[in-house]
Amino acid sequence: MTTSARTFRACMYVDSPKQFWLFCSLIPVAGLGLVLLAIWWIDTQRKCLIIDDNKTIYREGLLFKNETYMEHHDVLSIFVSPIISIETGGTGTVKLNSKSNGLKSISISGIKNPIQIKQIIEQYRTDDCTATKLSTHSTVERVLDIAHLREQHVLSLKEFELLKARILEQVV
Repeated sequence: MTTSARTFRACMYVDSPKQFWLFCSLIPVAGLGLVLLAIWWIDTQRKCLIIDDNKTIYREGLLFKNETYMEHHDVLSIFVSPIISIETGGTGTVKLNSKSNGLKSISISGIKNPIQIKQIIEQYRTDDCTATKLSTHSTVERVLDIAHLREQHVLSLKEFELLKARILEQVV
């Protein structure tokens, strides 16, 4: 299952409509509002969340990009904290915590539809767990098959051990 990566960025107007209108009202004041809107736009463009089949990437920066990634099977928990959805159009913060010992986390705020992002990542986590269970199950079946052949004396002990090692090698 290969799909293209989905990119999510913070929303300017939807996240902070009052700030947007304040900056717009300052446009007649020597263009100050345009400068403030441009700075705000650059700030929202330099941060994004990219979700593909295997991992979620938090990318920050315009020229020199700093990336933090977390593979979906390493995600321990996903927290979504929506701000009042009627007023802001459904923006909020998405925070991913990792199972790894490094205690890595990814957090981005001002994202539209954070619950949808959580659902996408949860789906990839579910798909990943199912694929892992299926591959483990088929590995166990293959080892049991060759064990059955060993019991029937079709395979020697040496052949059995060699085949078992090859099967287990594919798992790791």
